[in-house]
Amino acid sequence: MPVILYKNHPLVTDLQSEIHKRIANNHNDTFIYIVPTRRKVRELQRELLKIPANRTAPAFELFTLETFATELYSLFSSPKLLLSMPTQAVLFGEAIRNKEKELGYFLTHSSRKTIPAGTLKKMINVINSLKEAGIYPVDLYSELNNADNDEKQKLKDILLIYEEYESLIKEKFIDIGGIYKELNETISKPESEKLFRERFSKVTSIFIDGFDEFSDPEITMMDAISRFNNLGIVISFDYYLNNDELFGHLRENYEKFKKIGFRIKSDQDIITTGTDNHFRYFIARNLFRHDFVESEFTTDKISVFKAGNREEEVEYIAKIIKRLVNDNPSRDLSKICVAMYSPQLYTKLFHEIFPRYGIPSNITDRFQLDQSLAIVSIISLLKVWQNNFRRRDLMRALTNPYFAFENSSLKIDTGNLYSVSAALKINVGREFWKKRINNRLNQIQIEIESITDDFELQQREKEIISIKKALDDISSIEKLLQRFGPDMTPVQFKKHLSELLSELNIQQNIMKSLTFQTEDYAILTEQTEKDTRAYQKFLNVLDEIIGLLKFQNKDAIPQPLKFYINKLKEAVAQTRYNIRQKYGYGVYVTSLEETRGLDFEIMFVAGLVDGEFPSVYQPEIFLSKSRQYKKELYHLTENRYLFYQCITNFTEKLFLSYPNKDGELEAVPSSFVDSFLNIIKCNDWRKEIPSELNSAVYCEDELLQILGHNARIGIKQEIADKFDERIFQIIKYIYFAIRVEASRLTSGEMPEYRGLIFDTVSNHSREKLIKLKDKIFSISQLEKYAACPFQYFADNILRLTVIEELEEGMTPLERGSILHEVLYEFYTERRSENLPHIFECDQNQFDEALHKLIEITKRKLEPLSQTDIFHFLEKELILGTEKRTGIIPEFLKNERNRKLDVVPSYYEVAFGPRVGNRQISDKLLDVREAIQVGNVKIRGKVDRVDTGENYFTTIDYKTGKDVPSLSDIIEGLSLQLPVYLYVIEKVLIKFEKALKPAAGAYYLLGARVEEKVPIGNKELNGKAFLKNKQTLLENDEALRDVINKSIQYVNDYVDAIAAGKFEITTEEKMEKSCRHCKFDKVCRKETILENN
Repeated sequence: MPVILYKNHPLVTDLQSEIHKRIANNHNDTFIYIVPTRRKVRELQRELLKIPANRTAPAFELFTLETFATELYSLFSSPKLLLSMPTQAVLFGEAIRNKEKELGYFLTHSSRKTIPAGTLKKMINVINSLKEAGIYPVDLYSELNNADNDEKQKLKDILLIYEEYESLIKEKFIDIGGIYKELNETISKPESEKLFRERFSKVTSIFIDGFDEFSDPEITMMDAISRFNNLGIVISFDYYLNNDELFGHLRENYEKFKKIGFRIKSDQDIITTGTDNHFRYFIARNLFRHDFVESEFTTDKISVFKAGNREEEVEYIAKIIKRLVNDNPSRDLSKICVAMYSPQLYTKLFHEIFPRYGIPSNITDRFQLDQSLAIVSIISLLKVWQNNFRRRDLMRALTNPYFAFENSSLKIDTGNLYSVSAALKINVGREFWKKRINNRLNQIQIEIESITDDFELQQREKEIISIKKALDDISSIEKLLQRFGPDMTPVQFKKHLSELLSELNIQQNIMKSLTFQTEDYAILTEQTEKDTRAYQKFLNVLDEIIGLLKFQNKDAIPQPLKFYINKLKEAVAQTRYNIRQKYGYGVYVTSLEETRGLDFEIMFVAGLVDGEFPSVYQPEIFLSKSRQYKKELYHLTENRYLFYQCITNFTEKLFLSYPNKDGELEAVPSSFVDSFLNIIKCNDWRKEIPSELNSAVYCEDELLQILGHNARIGIKQEIADKFDERIFQIIKYIYFAIRVEASRLTSGEMPEYRGLIFDTVSNHSREKLIKLKDKIFSISQLEKYAACPFQYFADNILRLTVIEELEEGMTPLERGSILHEVLYEFYTERRSENLPHIFECDQNQFDEALHKLIEITKRKLEPLSQTDIFHFLEKELILGTEKRTGIIPEFLKNERNRKLDVVPSYYEVAFGPRVGNRQISDKLLDVREAIQVGNVKIRGKVDRVDTGENYFTTIDYKTGKDVPSLSDIIEGLSLQLPVYLYVIEKVLIKFEKALKPAAGAYYLLGARVEEKVPIGNKELNGKAFLKNKQTLLENDEALRDVINKSIQYVNDYVDAIAAGKFEITTEEKMEKSCRHCKFDKVCRKETILENN
């Protein structure tokens, strides 16, 4: 209930009635009406315009305290440029740079050179709040002198920045805090009243309504204004004298008003009538009091409920609203409000759920400009030039719908740029892009001369087209951005940027989305408006920055692009924007704070979770401890007061709600709920929600869920004729999908939905499948099928393209490729020069071999990017350092210890077509045709073959950690080693070298260099491979059995592929086969696991 404060004015107990009466009597120019928020001003403007009947509506003097102070300042003082948040942020950034050498807390010289955006934002807010509260640097010096040693440097930094900022704005600029300061210095001058009367000649009353707390400068201003002749002030101040648990933080304000001569009429002195006033009065007297003695207040207008989670909470709110509208179809939805203390936790849910339930809404989001994709894209495009074509900036700038390059003369292929940069390891450097691409083009031309395989030739030609396109695109972007190369004056920068945005058609591209036909058109419209508002706000910020520089007399000074980007980033980080409010449209969804001074018929207060509301006190560390203590003292009562305001601004119904869980965590109900229910007896739905909210169907989704659930358990309902065709088709599809899932579970009808597609595809597709029997397969393809037939189907039959996440530095595959090339060149050179085997070398020979191997490695690494830390780390891993042995030295050391009956003999042994670069394949053991393995043709390349007099060992280099085991081979999951043993035996016979297979080994080239032998003849342990304790096969016969079994697997897999069998892998194989699968997003393995 309000306390009426009045000075030099008759008592007015009902401000609304008084204002309505004056307007009705055509005395609208006799009062000024001040309310808390701009939204309230806009609502009042519309409301008051309805009062004058049959005559022209008058202009009303409606203000917030801030706009009223600004209006008075413009009357009494010389004009200065009023700073907005963006321009203020730019000046704070300048103040920090001016004092960076003196800042010992925020900028330690050993760590950072700039203050993080979040810290800067908090600092600006703190200094603004201090200044608006009338606390100036001179006041803070006394606090600094009395501060503890541990906080002195922090307060000193705040003071330095505060004072430097003040010196920057002193002559030409002013902020809101400065307006109050200068206004209160000039308002008492004799000429001020005269200037006031020139603007408000007939005003006799200032009415101030809906406020809870006033700052000292605001009270000083009101006191000064109240001294003007024939002018009185009436303040409706929501305060109750005898409940400090709720109103304690306002007592200081109350006493200050009394001290400056305001007379008081409290709610005890004002007769209240009506149930609503009675309820509000009861709440004000008793809420949160420990000495509550009155009887409970009983009402059926209030309901309290809990939901399972936040999503369910919003769904219940939607259902209640629909029920209220169903009971009263003429209800004005704009008179319904849903408010939360932390709207950011709920906004997405309301955006998603209200449209689903067909509820129009007016969600008052305020968005950070630096989070807008459109604005991030613009700044990223500028940073492309500033950061020398860094790939991250390029991708941010190009992968968005606002720069539709394909529709412009540039026709940038962003996906191709990404692929080329990944393949060529290009991270940054405009010239480096060109150099790497041109080097690769030259390399391809050399490779083409020796390629005889048609498929390989096609691949190289495609690569040429791809990287030439990337080169053209880089050149086009360079031409687009080169205007920002020279230093620019502010006007030149704005001109260049405006021209760039115009050339990229950003405005048209934002609006283009509205031409799409979609069921979510309302959401699309809102997103388009959001983008449009963000873009317009950005242009305003740009204008403000240019205007600021002009006011600072810096408009003729050329500056580099970095200067302007920094200004833009500082400004944009402190800028917020919102979409246009739709008056009289939909349910109002907002924060609790935004409901101040507003009244609604229906009020929902959601998210009443302990720790969120009341919120946990977060100390403002930029303040002194004494100020922190005062803020903490009032924190709880401020939260309580906000709760009180929100539960007393309804006329028909109030709903309080909270979720039982927040994600996986249990949510504790707010203590405010218990305090409220201690004094109010109402509808308590916490244990059981009314049945009508769960039994009835409130939206299409619920209907479809019920029909789907019933059909799944065998209750199939007839589809009513009243459904439109769209719903009818969706329901038919649900029934069909359930049949499919039932078929999958029972292995019954519809085998095609389990991956058995042969009988259901077209004749043409069946022929294609059958012809796969004649295809030449690689072992990796067949191992993929063994791991998961569906993965093989997606990758090798459908050829689905997956844009994989780009890895910084070398991938294991790329590292492996380099090591293969290095070892191939090293060993083939030694063989051609008849040099001794490594285990036969003396120390000098070994040192020469190591020197040669390192020399080759460095040469192979040279073409790679040298512009990032990852390159140097990879180089250290491969070559080593003084403190760490690298892969290459460790490998050669390992080779020195391999004194066996077999010696390295053949390297990169290729067989069949399409096995990669034939230049890197052994010319002594080269087979151009595929090898027949049973009925299947196989192609591939064996990394190394070590031979002796009677037997041989195949070796596969591995840069990863995991290698298959013997059990993987026996189960048919790993085919490489046994099949390669079979293949190499046949190849050696072809070259008249009849040797028996001894073992298949993996050479691990990683953090540890070691040999592992999953498959080998135990009789040759320590002869054909290093002696080890792994499980081995007893003899040659056992080894042959495993090889033959693997050959049978190869033939079985190809038969299954040709028969169209592409089922998802078994649950037992999922841990291994699904770990690195790139098709997990289109796989139904989770459904299988769930059903199992």
